[in-house]
Amino acid sequence: MFWKLAKPRSLKFRINLLVSGLFILSSFLVFLSVDITLSKILTNRKDAELRDDVVEFYEHFRSLGRSSMIQDLHEELASSEPGKDYFGLTDGNGQFVFQGGIQVSLQALNHIFPPLQSIGSSRMETLGLPNGKNLRLIAYLLPDKSVLYLGKTTDDISEILEEYRETFSRIAILVLIGALLAGWVVGSRAVSGINRVAEAARQIGQGHFEYRILPFPNGAELAELSTSFNHMAHRVQSLLGELEEVSGNVAHDLRSPLTRIRGIAESAIREEADENGWAGSVVEECDRMIGMIGTMLDIARLNTGLMGPEETAVSFSRLLENVHDLFRSVADDKDIEFQLALPGDEIVRTGDERRLQRMMANLVDNALKFTPPGGLVSLALDKQPEFIRIVVTDNGPGIPTQEQKLIFRRFYRGEQSRSTPGSGLGLTLAQAIARSHGGDISLVSTPGSGSRFVVSLPVEPPLATT
Repeated sequence: MFWKLAKPRSLKFRINLLVSGLFILSSFLVFLSVDITLSKILTNRKDAELRDDVVEFYEHFRSLGRSSMIQDLHEELASSEPGKDYFGLTDGNGQFVFQGGIQVSLQALNHIFPPLQSIGSSRMETLGLPNGKNLRLIAYLLPDKSVLYLGKTTDDISEILEEYRETFSRIAILVLIGALLAGWVVGSRAVSGINRVAEAARQIGQGHFEYRILPFPNGAELAELSTSFNHMAHRVQSLLGELEEVSGNVAHDLRSPLTRIRGIAESAIREEADENGWAGSVVEECDRMIGMIGTMLDIARLNTGLMGPEETAVSFSRLLENVHDLFRSVADDKDIEFQLALPGDEIVRTGDERRLQRMMANLVDNALKFTPPGGLVSLALDKQPEFIRIVVTDNGPGIPTQEQKLIFRRFYRGEQSRSTPGSGLGLTLAQAIARSHGGDISLVSTPGSGSRFVVSLPVEPPLATT
């Protein structure tokens, strides 16, 4: 469940996987350690019981001799639980004097026990039985060189360990859920600061330069990161403000002499002193330069977010109808069919209606400019689940493939547009307006078959949050 909350290969996913893996591994190591320790404790307890029995039989041997010890072996065999114990005694020649309980061959005993060298020495070994069970054995060398063998099955040890393993296997699911939960919590807390910084960078990238990161309550590193980021954002905002001021001053300084030159030229026209038409040309060039400067400033302010859209309700159907009415006469003059396709439902979204209309005007003007007489230009609007799409299509000459990536650059003019009037800023401004509304403009063009510009705007504008 929890791994679905983080995308594979993301930092959160990797931390989740690492913490969960360490949690599961540590739990398994604890289980294994307890299992080994418990097995050793139970085995040592079994060995202690066998040693106590050997001491008891040895005391009978030392006090009353071998025959009395054999009698004790008979009595112990009679009182023992069938299939649980083993009793054996060999003489100095290695032959059985007594054997009872679980059947064990002399060959098997000689195989697991090396010859005992000194009187009173003993050795513990485990013998695997044909039925799959284990027999814990002790061999003890008596003073007459005979060897006493005593054994107990490890069934009780196996039962305890099996119960412990079954109990652990039942809680393994809880351990797994706990591991995933711990990994998710640790991963979420570890990347929460990174996510907040990423969100702040995204907001600033969208032009919301006033966005700041709230201080982190925990973690000195994250607190230092947020402070540094906020300082950087403040500095960027200050620099952009200064850039806007400098741009405004430059534009003002350029506009003033251009306006004076234009005024002088207009005076010459009014006084009929423009015999060669130079004054009219000066006026036209001044108007063109003033318009170009204004467009460049608008593009710069839109791209830097210093001139955000005015938030008013915009009816896109009405907006496109106005654009269609505005350029219908231009299309008629060029003998171009100009179509408009609108959906049945009204599409409304907040935005800057004046700039959106300017964006559409630039796109339609561009399409009409390069469509030959008898051609077709269409303007269509539709709404998808997340985006509003406006499509401007023409069947003109199209745009060469190598120029399509450059078409939105400032002042870029393709080979086909060099002979037509324009500054090369119309598409750049249109794209800047679309992006200031959270959208973009894409181009699909096939040389010789026309072009299609698609404006995609989110249904709801992005909101800036602090």
